Amino acid sequence: MSRLIWVVLVLKACLISANAQNHVTALPHESEGIMGMLRRFELPVTPQMVTQFRRLNNLKPNEGVKIDQTYRMPIRRYRYNQKSIRTTLGISDYSHAQRIADYNNRMTAKGVREDNFLNSLALWVPDHEAKNIHAATTEREVRIPKTSPQIQGKTATWPIFGSKYATITRQDTKLAGRVYYIDAGHGGPDPGAISKVGGFSMQEDEYAYDIALRLSRNLLRHGAKVYLIVQDPNDGIREGTRLLPDKHEVFWGNIEMVTNFTDRLRQRSGIVNALFDQNPEATAHRLLSIHVDSRSLKDVPNPMDPHFSYYSGSDDGARLSRILFDTMKPFYTTEGRSYSGSIQTRDQLYMLLYPKPVAILIETANIQHPIDQGRLMKSSYRQAIADRLTTGLLLEAKTDITGK
Repeated sequence: MSRLIWVVLVLKACLISANAQNHVTALPHESEGIMGMLRRFELPVTPQMVTQFRRLNNLKPNEGVKIDQTYRMPIRRYRYNQKSIRTTLGISDYSHAQRIADYNNRMTAKGVREDNFLNSLALWVPDHEAKNIHAATTEREVRIPKTSPQIQGKTATWPIFGSKYATITRQDTKLAGRVYYIDAGHGGPDPGAISKVGGFSMQEDEYAYDIALRLSRNLLRHGAKVYLIVQDPNDGIREGTRLLPDKHEVFWGNIEMVTNFTDRLRQRSGIVNALFDQNPEATAHRLLSIHVDSRSLKDVPNPMDPHFSYYSGSDDGARLSRILFDTMKPFYTTEGRSYSGSIQTRDQLYMLLYPKPVAILIETANIQHPIDQGRLMKSSYRQAIADRLTTGLLLEAKTDITGK
């Protein structure tokens, strides 16, 4: 880096740092705890955000808030420059700036803040919108291989898919320029949801991984760049009904999963973000987290069709969820039955909050329901889910281009 560029970057960082003011402060309402305060300010009620609140206010792990004491919220105040939020904060993403503007306007409309940022010049920026507040794995902390996981010619071979499916022939380039981060839930030290089928231990991570492999392979055939975030070097695409569990899964780049649950989420998100930063030329970034739900038959007596979740602040996440929902629906509305899937916002989920790509989470079935167990055990069903998701992603890409 030249000395001039280095000086410019340092000056820019200093200006932004100088602009950042102290955190927004607030008194608890009666009967309101830490999570209640976070909800009032529309902040994610996650373990990470609660920890951030405690850290800001020097609270011990089990210490609550007091009704007559002022507390710092995980929201920074910046002096608005009367030009734009992007130039105030030194960011280039219009949708990011719009989310911050909308947040400030909602806080005023709800009476959480008494003024309007355009008049007071006090711009509120929640820490989770700052992108660099949370401690996540970054490219500086782990070695992320700068590979190109896409078919460059007509065919390519990837052993991760298993010997039968390793060679992939490109069908077309309908997804060229788009980057997909396919994240099979859990893995390694965490099997996810578990159910017993006879004497067999049916584990979420194995079935989610098989669907993720099939989806990734489909997307590669259409010219996409695909990062399979969780990988098992021993298990390619499997045709069997009983996918035997193991703990061999690693993250992209052969990075070993840490054992702590929260640190593993940070690790997973950080790897996605590092890969995102490697692809500034991409026309679109999409993160799909593949899961299998676990609900008691008492609460959910019927089989569960795929459910889609996104972060409420993501219009693109909402749009993607709707397209995939609509694409999936006809697959289930046969033989006189209706589709029981849904779309919902889930602002407390780490992998919807912190990754940089547009992110959605898909619950493919209920691992506790006998009918869903039978479905998931069929390789044809796992492939059908991957195929329907691929159809939806092709439609989303097409409408991105056409504007429809």
